[in-house]
Amino acid sequence: MIDPRKKQHRGEKTREEILKISLKIFSEKGYDKVTVDEIVKKAARQKGHFTNTFQQNRIFF
Repeated sequence: MIDPRKKQHRGEKTREEILKISLKIFSEKGYDKVTVDEIVKKAARQKGHFTNTFQQNRIFF
């Protein structure tokens, strides 16, 4: 079984990575011209990672 602390740390790292990449893309293209698909592609993640990371608090958009 996976240690919940390691799972939480991994999730926080994923969240930080997605936010960092998103901010870079937003600054290059503008917020309104960026899609979730583009973010997850640049982050080399699946769309489910994005959804799971940001679904509960809806802070991303």
